[in-house]
Amino acid sequence: MSRARITHRYAKSLMDLAVERNELEQAYKGMQVILDTCKENRDLRVVLQSPLVHAEQKSKILATIFKDVAPIVQQFIEVVVRKKREPLLEQIAKDLIAMYKVHNNIRSYSVTTASPLSDELRTKVRKIIDEQGRGGTIELEEKIDPNIIGGFVIRLGDQLYDASLSSRFNDLRSEFNKNPYIADI
Repeated sequence: MSRARITHRYAKSLMDLAVERNELEQAYKGMQVILDTCKENRDLRVVLQSPLVHAEQKSKILATIFKDVAPIVQQFIEVVVRKKREPLLEQIAKDLIAMYKVHNNIRSYSVTTASPLSDELRTKVRKIIDEQGRGGTIELEEKIDPNIIGGFVIRLGDQLYDASLSSRFNDLRSEFNKNPYIADI
């Protein structure tokens, strides 16, 4: 079975259990803590991936690190370690978070600009997103990339709205390269 199917099944199992027990918020917050901790801590990722570290040691390490998360998440971690799926824990957390967002109709957008968003530009971006007409809650992640020169790039999953100056310059460059008269100059 592929890793993606395995992580999806584990995340779905936790999601179903959390919904059944009315503990979805706690499960979501706990898995967010796990994801953030794994992203920030390379040593933890190495321990989880290592076949040299025994399951008992991994279980103790994870119990210590995640002692403050909800009991449902602590129990889930124990099951994951017992089933020898701890190398997949970070991806399981990502999958559960994605399922939670779909369940609660939360749309996560990333907005990349050359400099920090002003309130005026943030309002324009939200207006563009609202015009999509999908409803639900909007979660906006702001990124800064000076390489886009100006404008902005909005991303939702595999959808991209590119209103950056760098893409417009690239379009012009392509047009110039297509024209044999200009390309020789």
